[in-house]
Amino acid sequence: RLFQRWEALEAPTPRGRLAGAVLGRPFEATCFAVILANAGFTWYATNYEAANLGSKPSTFIQVVELLFVIFYTVELALRIGVYRQWFFINKDMRWNLFDTALVASSLAHLIMLEFTENGRGANLTFIRTLRLLKLTTLLRGLRVIEFLGELRTMLFSLLGSVFSLLWGIVLLILIFYVFGLIFVQGASVALTEGATGHDAERMKEVYGSMERAMFALYKACTGGDDWSYIFEPTMMMGDMYAALFCFFIAFSQIALLNILTAIFLNKAMELAKPDKDTAAINKRRTDLAAYDDLRALAAELDVDGNGEITVEEFDRQLRLGALGPRLALLGLNVPDAEY
Repeated sequence: RLFQRWEALEAPTPRGRLAGAVLGRPFEATCFAVILANAGFTWYATNYEAANLGSKPSTFIQVVELLFVIFYTVELALRIGVYRQWFFINKDMRWNLFDTALVASSLAHLIMLEFTENGRGANLTFIRTLRLLKLTTLLRGLRVIEFLGELRTMLFSLLGSVFSLLWGIVLLILIFYVFGLIFVQGASVALTEGATGHDAERMKEVYGSMERAMFALYKACTGGDDWSYIFEPTMMMGDMYAALFCFFIAFSQIALLNILTAIFLNKAMELAKPDKDTAAINKRRTDLAAYDDLRALAAELDVDGNGEITVEEFDRQLRLGALGPRLALLGLNVPDAEY
């Protein structure tokens, strides 16, 4: 609740030359370009590390990494200087905290790397911590989402569906548990009654325990294994178990997975709805577009170009031209010009 209250606070509008520069489009475009360049550089550095196992990063990689860290640090300092304490208390506080954590981890990575190169503290735990901090630099690429509205909507829809995913997994586990219990008991009866040889080995392989049975059912309904492979040992247990397995496949493919998909889609559509700011911006754009259309339409109606539209001009265009349909598209219904 505390975070929600902080996010609901409206930060005062920054003023001054520094605010104009930091909040301007050129600065945002520069940050966007640097993030993309950093993502490409991370690709290159990762390939270099994979091709040169155990070796130190090249001087080029170290210098470029240092330049990126300096840029992100300066960018963060400028933004904090513009917003001051409101940088961490506003609707974008999560992104701002994310940026701060990335810059802090990058600085810690450089400092720890310097200690390692100087031979101090170069033990296994220290190196593992260093590698974990280095992995956080890969998250810089996620900052590009801040500048792309549609990509950000997709990410928020995915994150907002996490709880639905968890409950979906719980539901799948319960269903696999029920059917797995039935099939494991059926396999136990079949093995007790004298199933031997290859048949017995197949039943033990698929239904030798609850874990194996549930995992086999999961693979059968998700495409991990062709379900006919699992159906063969099931059929050896009797016709009733074979029919029940066919019912399980039909139930999971036609009903279960489709219902879960529909729930995810419904949740994602709810989260994809524009927020108040985005809706206001879209409404403003729609109004401006309608205003431009009305100005262009008025210019067409003014046949003599005197800056005035007479009733005769309006009525003539309404009856002979495309004025009526165009006004209808704008939500204006004018059946009679003289009325």
